[in-house]
Amino acid sequence: MKRVTLLVERSVGIVQEIATLGLPLRRANDLSPAPAVWLGPITVLVLLAASYLVVGRIFEDLTLGGHEWRQGGWLINSLNEPVRRGLFGAFIIRTADGLGLSPLVLVAFLQIGLFAALVGIVSMVLHHLRYDALACLLVLLPGVFVSFWGATSADGMRQEQIAFLAMAALLVGQVQRRVRNSSGMVAVGLMMLAVSAHEVAIHLLPGFLLLYWICLRPGRIEAGVVAALVIATGLAGVTYTVAFSSVEDARVICEPLLERGLVPEICAGAIGHLESGFDGAAPYVYDKIILNLAFLGPIVSLLIIRYGTFRLGSFTTQPRLVRSLWWCTMLPVLPLYLVAIDWGRWISLQMTSFALLMLALAIAGKVRLCRPVGDRAILVFFLFGLAWSPDLITGIRLGGLLKEFPASFLESVAAVD
Repeated sequence: MKRVTLLVERSVGIVQEIATLGLPLRRANDLSPAPAVWLGPITVLVLLAASYLVVGRIFEDLTLGGHEWRQGGWLINSLNEPVRRGLFGAFIIRTADGLGLSPLVLVAFLQIGLFAALVGIVSMVLHHLRYDALACLLVLLPGVFVSFWGATSADGMRQEQIAFLAMAALLVGQVQRRVRNSSGMVAVGLMMLAVSAHEVAIHLLPGFLLLYWICLRPGRIEAGVVAALVIATGLAGVTYTVAFSSVEDARVICEPLLERGLVPEICAGAIGHLESGFDGAAPYVYDKIILNLAFLGPIVSLLIIRYGTFRLGSFTTQPRLVRSLWWCTMLPVLPLYLVAIDWGRWISLQMTSFALLMLALAIAGKVRLCRPVGDRAILVFFLFGLAWSPDLITGIRLGGLLKEFPASFLESVAAVD
């Protein structure tokens, strides 16, 4: 009975913290301590380093005929048979045909464009916040797309890119009020596209709605219309995904790609996995993750990230709100751990949506540093965010972005020589 009472009290506390987001807003940075002089330039360099790694890996994939997961997942299509994620892939292929391009080239440039837009918006927000220490450290947290995609050699760069960009577009409307309406429409459109591209975007819809509320402050009618549209999109996505979760023969899905000159190997990953469907998803996770104790790596990663994030929150005016928001971004993602083995990727979904929500609160003035963070503490947080990373599936990738960037850069220089 005590446990039930404690759970109810914690739930009520979370609701109360989230409810405070509706209070009048203050201007960002009014009382925030001055940031460390070196943190802004270092953050920009980290964004550039991650961009170098991500774009380099995509071009490398192009030269090798495409990757079965990084590009193959985007090319799942419904040209010959309806299947989950297939409508988006069919659109990609038809568009490539109209432009006279290979679908692989179009996907690669789409990935680069989405990533560049996401990095550009984050850079704009950091500039708006005058490279505040809190904002910079949020971007550098482990699991956030910057360090995660860079440290895992872009393995986690899947269709959730579109959902992240939809959420980031709302920050544009918050910073530049003159484009508020257009940024809202673009964000909703991108989120609907993300749901059609991959079912994981459905798990980001609660965070998207909360971010829409924080950034654009919609009236009742607008909020109701957007919520209804997003919820309807989510339900349609769930229905289509369940109805067409698998195919008997993945070669049917691969055939349009082979006809357009792509190599057969690109169908060995995400496309080939369509033959499994959802029926064997939970047993597969049990065999690969639970039975082999491979879940220990992601759990340790989550515990470390939780401690570091809460510690960062303790320097802010709203430590309880930071903790509540962390749990609220985790809950919608939890079901994914039961049906797919990309546990590091699920951590990235949570942490990227958490970071974007926190940036929105920082812009609104709801969360700010209440005491200076010394250079030594900032250095600890910096290393905490970049010296390691959750791996794509399980385990921990030691060295993180700090290891991947020099290794990749030196390899490129050696190749040129």
